[in-house]
Amino acid sequence: MSEDKSSRDSSGVTLATLLRDISQRRRLRTGRGASPAFIRAVLTSMPATTVVLADDGTIRVSNRVWTSFRAVDDAVPDHALAEDAGSAAAATNYFAVCDAAANAGDVDAAHVVAGLRAVTDGRTDRFSYDYPCRVEDGERWFQLECAPLQDHAGVVITHTEITRWVRSDAQVVRAARCDHLTGLASRIAVLEELRQQLSKADARQSVAVVYLGIDGFKDVNDSLGLDIGDAVLREVAARLAQSVDGEQVVGRIGGDEFVIVMPGCDTDEASTTAEQVRQDLRSSLAVAGLNLPLSACVGISAGSAAQTSAEGLLRDGHVALYAAKADGRDRCRVFQPRLRAVARERLHLIAGLGEAIPRQELVLYYQPIFSVRTAAVTAVEALIRWQHPTRGLLLPKSFMRLVVETGLVVPLGRWALAEAAHQTARWQSQGIDIATSVNVGAAHLSVGTLEPDVRGALESAELRPDRLALELTETDLVENFDRATENLQGVRELGVLVAIDDFGSGYSSLGQLTQMPADGLKLDRSLVMQLTAASTDKVRVAETLFDAVTSICGYLGMWTVAEGVETAEQRRAVVAAGCSHVQGYFLAKPMQADDVAPFVRRRSADVGVPYPRTGATRHLGA
Repeated sequence: MSEDKSSRDSSGVTLATLLRDISQRRRLRTGRGASPAFIRAVLTSMPATTVVLADDGTIRVSNRVWTSFRAVDDAVPDHALAEDAGSAAAATNYFAVCDAAANAGDVDAAHVVAGLRAVTDGRTDRFSYDYPCRVEDGERWFQLECAPLQDHAGVVITHTEITRWVRSDAQVVRAARCDHLTGLASRIAVLEELRQQLSKADARQSVAVVYLGIDGFKDVNDSLGLDIGDAVLREVAARLAQSVDGEQVVGRIGGDEFVIVMPGCDTDEASTTAEQVRQDLRSSLAVAGLNLPLSACVGISAGSAAQTSAEGLLRDGHVALYAAKADGRDRCRVFQPRLRAVARERLHLIAGLGEAIPRQELVLYYQPIFSVRTAAVTAVEALIRWQHPTRGLLLPKSFMRLVVETGLVVPLGRWALAEAAHQTARWQSQGIDIATSVNVGAAHLSVGTLEPDVRGALESAELRPDRLALELTETDLVENFDRATENLQGVRELGVLVAIDDFGSGYSSLGQLTQMPADGLKLDRSLVMQLTAASTDKVRVAETLFDAVTSICGYLGMWTVAEGVETAEQRRAVVAAGCSHVQGYFLAKPMQADDVAPFVRRRSADVGVPYPRTGATRHLGA
């Protein structure tokens, strides 16, 4: 009810007054705030275990979930109280029960009572704490939250069950610590183990890391597919796990890189383990109908807590690994501080590689290939060089591994095809009719663009297809024979020649020669060296192999090139063994494009005899 009144003051001004009756609102507010039944009804409807305490910790009221909860372990704070609160009078003191548990050594109880008193004393307006509780069906987790009552003395405490979230978080942690593909420790777990071992060791005791990378793994993925690559990784993981003892931890850092953590070991002990691991990996792996050869490079680092950190130890092992890879396949290197500078230089090269093509820093050098019968130059092999802006002319061994790692094989191969085709066309315009060989990487076969890239290079240069030859290594061919055959057959249908490079360094058999989609064969320099070896047995084996290969190739109409001829003795040996062509430093080193035409004219009486196609009635140079 309200009433309006008006009056005049002494100055004659009229004043208006509004009166409103609020007694009912105050009765409702007072009654609602003071009603234990109302409070209990609200608490009972809450799903969380809830209790209201007075300032001194005495329980004023609790809900049904609280009174029905029973804990197994009486030492657990809060829920040790639950059994008392379920049957005791409201005067039970919550703080007293928590104090008793804390005095008995329960750390959780001590944290809880300190936090609750901070709220009741007004030093903070909220307290939260997560704790475990053992019950009949196992361990459950709760989150205690405490806040002061508004406009009343005391606090309200809720215990919300968070078991599902805790278990979910635990699963995430476990997943983060375990490599999902191999079941080994993850990078996170490896670093945790290193930190733990370094902290446990004394100032002089070292912890060693054996950092391992599989040789040629990217080629496996590119040529055989990710499923086969995963199978290889799982097999390597299994072999590594069998190679270590119980105190050592094996982890997969990522990709094809694995780590063995060796507590209490120095680099000598780690080197012994690394050699054993490499030996265990060398046996071939049967997968996808192939017997894949396995090998690995290894980097080793060691240090104590006073010398390094977990991250530093892992980084140094990684640096040593890449130093080992730079030496070739199946190598091992121990970390030395100077390798850090090498690693920095490697990063600079990687940064520059991506811009090397658009900046026109790459160039092709050409090494002549000679006919055995006429001594004429019948072909050249295009070899990539990098004219680095600060380091000068770099040979392929300085950067080709980085080309593979950075995924630049295809764009680099596409550039080399186009550049070689145009240069060969320029030589033809000068009366130099020779073929040019260009090396093709396994990645170029796997992406399926080799045929259109070759066609584009020929059309742009207006070059006859049989004046261009592609060289594919024996290893790349054998690792994915079906895919390589399909790609190369398409190229050959264009009229382009195909040669199998480095024959004798891989694992193919002589019987496979009849199935290889090739016009020619290049015998690896290692076989050439055996022809003039000191061991009579090695010479006889090499002569027998050369005789078999050249006989089969002659029957198939394929030309043969002996690579790496570096002495007059080697030249006589490969000629006697029946090779139709020779290539090597003894005859001619790689040269710039402008030097090829004058060289060919000086050395070749007959310059118009390039590579023939398979099935021709004569060998190259005949």
